Amino acid sequence: MKRAKQLLLDNIMWIIMLGMIVVFFVVAMQPRKQEVPALGIVDMSSPMARGVKNAKVNLVQYSDFMCPYCSYFSTSVMPKIDKAYIATKQIAFEFRPVAFVANGSQETAEGAYCAIDQNKFWQYHDAVYQHVWDTAFSKGVDPRTTTVLTVEGLKEVVAAKVELNASEFNSCLDTKKYEAKVKQVTAKAQADGVTGTPYILVNGEPVRGTPTFEVINGLIKAGL
Repeated sequence: MKRAKQLLLDNIMWIIMLGMIVVFFVVAMQPRKQEVPALGIVDMSSPMARGVKNAKVNLVQYSDFMCPYCSYFSTSVMPKIDKAYIATKQIAFEFRPVAFVANGSQETAEGAYCAIDQNKFWQYHDAVYQHVWDTAFSKGVDPRTTTVLTVEGLKEVVAAKVELNASEFNSCLDTKKYEAKVKQVTAKAQADGVTGTPYILVNGEPVRGTPTFEVINGLIKAGL
């Protein structure tokens, strides 16, 4: 009787141990959620962010308004990404303006923050990129040798197109209200390893090569 009882206890212990082993392997085999580096996390409190909070995919664009491919990316690639993933609330996207490239980079980035003061950042963003693409970059103009957009151009062309309050916008630019801010953001980006523009991150991983729609689309799909 004692022997039978001992055998029963031994069998129960083996079953418990086997169960624990199975649970361990099941847990170990579960795909782990990859932590996104801080650089690649979208700050949804930013007026330059769009999409959905706590999204599976974070898309970050460091961009210079005087960068030719940035203008192409923003006018031709991002609208497709927007329609497929941002408007449908599948991903989070953040635009981060930096001043790397040429004359006008600093001023147009400052203008972006001035437009934020009037709650018209995205309108400003679209107007600047469309203007420089249509008037210069689509024609092969090099912003490093030719001034593409001056402060006066921002005031007279872009501000009018976006319907900004001209007095407030002009004052913001003339007083260089956001000069230090742009320089700070640019320096931080460089310190974080942003080497050029457009610098695109998908869940913290830099996009290698030319960031075409097909490339970005594939990376987003893999992360969803």
